[in-house]
Amino acid sequence: HLGWRDMVRIGLADGRVLVVFALIGPFFEQMGEQVDDYISDYAESAVEQLAGFGVAGGSLIVIGVILAVALLLASASIAAAFFRYYDFKLFLDVTKMRSVGGLTTSHRVTMDTRMVQRVRLSQGPIYRWFGVFRLAAQQATSSGSQKESNHFKVPILSPAFGADFSRRILAPESGDIPMETEH
Repeated sequence: HLGWRDMVRIGLADGRVLVVFALIGPFFEQMGEQVDDYISDYAESAVEQLAGFGVAGGSLIVIGVILAVALLLASASIAAAFFRYYDFKLFLDVTKMRSVGGLTTSHRVTMDTRMVQRVRLSQGPIYRWFGVFRLAAQQATSSGSQKESNHFKVPILSPAFGADFSRRILAPESGDIPMETEH
């Protein structure tokens, strides 16, 4: 079961926020010189106004704006994590693993544990800092048409749970998989 603290961790570690920047660039490029002129006029005006505050005051304002944008993006990412994973629960029994979660729409995923071909535990820099992992299990299929339906994802879990999960799902082939975080 994932709580609100886990939602915050998932939101902070989510890289999809950076996709926004990748999408904005081509949009502005399509707008052409009109946007360039508008942005340069706005930037010149802002620089002139910041000059009135002096170097220290202007620097603080610029840093404040950058922090406000970062806080806004982080808040949007955390909100998205709440919408997708709120009240997330993982159920494991002998032959099935199931997950359910979501704030406005309940997302339910089921996978036969006997068909799991690969378990991937990964850590990005933020997950490493929190000392947790992300899990993706892939099911063996005979056709290439089931691309998304054969994946099972757990957004955040502890190293102990990840090792236990891998042992239970992949045993006895998996052996003893050590799960340690680096600090």
